[in-house]
Amino acid sequence: MSSQPALALPVTLSELESHRWEAANILRGSPVDRTDWKSYILPLLFFKRICDVWDEEHAAMLAEYGEDFADEHRVIEACRAYGIAEPTFTEGSGAVTVTFKAEVVADLGLAPSQVGPKSVLSAAQVQVLEIARVASSLPELMAPSGVKNKTRFRDQVAAPLLEAGLLEMTIPDKPRSSKQQYRTTEAGRAALVTARRK
Repeated sequence: MSSQPALALPVTLSELESHRWEAANILRGSPVDRTDWKSYILPLLFFKRICDVWDEEHAAMLAEYGEDFADEHRVIEACRAYGIAEPTFTEGSGAVTVTFKAEVVADLGLAPSQVGPKSVLSAAQVQVLEIARVASSLPELMAPSGVKNKTRFRDQVAAPLLEAGLLEMTIPDKPRSSKQQYRTTEAGRAALVTARRK
């Protein structure tokens, strides 16, 4: 005689309360101390909450994007829309790795220690080089980006450009001078031309 899997039927409130009462009776007669019940019950409640949130978010995604809402489709569509090479998806060790192939701006004159993300001009850096074609103060360079923190802007946007020789100070002997201005170098103008082609 083969066993058939039980069908999940909706449970009424009184049936649920009955199951809970029976579970409590089992715990009352168990060797587990009452103070240790929380070690068993709280993880179950937490797991139940995680499952409920996942169900809610999954339902919301289905409602918004339809049956085929997998992230990789949106990523691929966005890459196609912006003319970027499609990423590769690899699965291993319980994780998915998405690899994007980005073009690196040719010969910015960066030192080998700066190879990596700093070898590609960010949108903010391109904007700074555009503005600095005419000597400009740090607040003038910062204004279009919306960044308010001068130190962060100087460290993350201006300093890499200065180190690469794409931007220069008008008063190099006094980098913190209130009259300090920045201008794009010839190498910076060449990098702008390259960036515009992309």
